[in-house]
Amino acid sequence: MNQVILLGNVGADPELIHTESGKVKCKFSLATNSSYKNKMGEWVNEVEWHTCVAWNTRAESIARRVQKGTKVLVQGKIEYYKTEDRTYCQILVNQIRIV
Repeated sequence: MNQVILLGNVGADPELIHTESGKVKCKFSLATNSSYKNKMGEWVNEVEWHTCVAWNTRAESIARRVQKGTKVLVQGKIEYYKTEDRTYCQILVNQIRIV
């Protein structure tokens, strides 16, 4: 099963893209935080950045309702794609909820 659930803050206003084939794509970054104690007993906070993508009506809804700093819960699947020189990872959004 390929399913991921992320809770975080949107890093920048979502980008709405209209493809040549007539589809609508929304792309946005999501920051998630985690913390742990290191060997010295000090708390360390880490931020991970995720690229999220949604299509069609979901994309349009996200572009209208979400902006930089919005806290959201994203459910989707991890998707990989390759270019000539690199492999990318992104989250294909199935559901999103503003928290």
